[in-house]
Amino acid sequence: MGLKPYFLAVDYQLSEQDYQKLRQLQKNTKLSRRRYRKVTVLVMLHQGFSVSMVQAALGLDDNTVRRYWDGYQDKGIDTYLADHYVPYTGKLIEEQEEGLAGHLDENLYLDVKPIIAYVKERYGVLYSESGMRDLLHRIGFTYKQTKAVPVRFP
Repeated sequence: MGLKPYFLAVDYQLSEQDYQKLRQLQKNTKLSRRRYRKVTVLVMLHQGFSVSMVQAALGLDDNTVRRYWDGYQDKGIDTYLADHYVPYTGKLIEEQEEGLAGHLDENLYLDVKPIIAYVKERYGVLYSESGMRDLLHRIGFTYKQTKAVPVRFP
């Protein structure tokens, strides 16, 4: 895909059929946030909003807004709307996460490093410290800072 000269005025007009299809999709309450933004970018541009207004309204950068328009122009409405995005689900499968959660329920760890070693040994999967913290939060674990508790001697 070559660079397009955006200093020239671009006519962001959709066909009436595409516009109606996009407006209908906007009303779909089950539309993912990502697809809703892709649809709304085209609708707003068609309605005469500037790229800077669209980016401010939707929290996107100007390159993304232009890339969405170019994607529509290059691929057509149906291919543009086909969302092949697959979200990241982690390195462990669900059963492994459940096994790790069961292990953590029975064993107390003060740091993520031994948990990383356990997962590497048990499942053959290596995590970074931040990745392990994210995994632990995702499966419902939180870190509690340990502190000294005074004990009374008899």
